[in-house]
Amino acid sequence: MKVELDGKLYRLSAVRQAAREFAGLARIRVLGGKGRISVVVEDIDPDMGPALVDELLNFALAGTIAARG
Repeated sequence: MKVELDGKLYRLSAVRQAAREFAGLARIRVLGGKGRISVVVEDIDPDMGPALVDELLNFALAGTIAARG
C-alpha cells in the first residue's frame, strides 16, 4: 500500500520515526521530496491487517505535532 502525505502537514523526521517504531510489523519505506512524503507499507503482519497503516500515520502525525510544540 502506498500513501502520499502533504509535507506541510507531516514532518519527514516524524514519519521516519514512526516507520522505525513500526518496522517489526511491516516493511516500510519513506521517501520525501517536493513537498510530498511517500510511505510504502508492505508485508503487513497478518495480526495487524490494514489498520496498521492508519496507526502508523496517527503516530507520525502525533510526532509532527509534538515536534512543533
